[in-house]
Amino acid sequence: MSTTREYVSHAGLTAEEHFWAQVNVSDGCWLWEGPVHSAGYGRFLGGDDQWLAHRWAFEYHHSLEIPSGLVLDHLCEVKLCVNPDHLEVVTQQENVRRYHAGGLTHAEWRQVYKLWVKNTWFTFFGALAGWIAMVVIFLVWVL
Repeated sequence: MSTTREYVSHAGLTAEEHFWAQVNVSDGCWLWEGPVHSAGYGRFLGGDDQWLAHRWAFEYHHSLEIPSGLVLDHLCEVKLCVNPDHLEVVTQQENVRRYHAGGLTHAEWRQVYKLWVKNTWFTFFGALAGWIAMVVIFLVWVL
């Protein structure tokens, strides 16, 4: 994907102008307000090309292409976020692992389990009981 080539949209905007016109930039997540892909990610259309909006933002910001076989992980866990600081290049396997881990590392999952057994998890993590219960149910693979 080339994020630097110019094209003219219906409004006569460059790719960059067209992209940023569809982003709500704030202090945290930069939310995509344009078309959305069926998987819930922003979809950026330009000329004959289309991109996932977060990939375009990352490649444009870093002036590089994401290597083949790698994907972007939304560290903020917001699919419509295009803030490059919230994105990290990872393998698909790592992205899936992180998704199923709810953003916690293997060591953090083990700690959740130990705190659950002691019934001290809430004071440590400040989490909702339902979420922690779900964590413990799916924790078998960690132990």
